[in-house]
Amino acid sequence: MKIVGVKNGEARSEKTISKIKESIQNWDVTKLGKITQKSLIEVSKVSKNTIEKYYKLFKKEITVINRQFKSHNCLN
Repeated sequence: MKIVGVKNGEARSEKTISKIKESIQNWDVTKLGKITQKSLIEVSKVSKNTIEKYYKLFKKEITVINRQFKSHNCLN
């Protein structure tokens, strides 16, 4: 039974990671602004602790998106 629990936990983790990834990929910077942990919690509907746990997996992608947003705002 221990193996089943591990597999279920892995499946839940993958589902959560996918949910966060999808939220980031569909992020509308003109509407939502810069991606922060707080805004990601609101948009993805994932708990604060979970966002904090997995944020480092997406940090590079978030940084790129936020830089693009910042440079776009500087041009306007």
